[in-house]
Amino acid sequence: MTKNNKNPSSPTRLTKDYPNKDTKYYKIVEHFMSGNSLNRFEAEKLGDHCLNSTVFSLCKDYGLEIPRHSERVPNSFGGTSKVTRYYFSGLDVLIMSSIK
Repeated sequence: MTKNNKNPSSPTRLTKDYPNKDTKYYKIVEHFMSGNSLNRFEAEKLGDHCLNSTVFSLCKDYGLEIPRHSERVPNSFGGTSKVTRYYFSGLDVLIMSSIK
């Protein structure tokens, strides 16, 4: 058995700038920075067709926590669909404000 002599990774240093205007990331961040929340259907109006992936990228790239909770919303078939609602925490707002 060989010993793994690798050093543990150091924390990732965030080097991302604030998202560029006219991108879905900018629109989503600005929406959250205004104190609003979104689910996947509401995000469609902002041009985001896969909100969960956008939220994952924002968390990874900027070190955000982006809280979330499940909810049920009416669907076009007369029933309800389970979706996730996302919003910025106070820490998320501070992080994004510091790089704006």
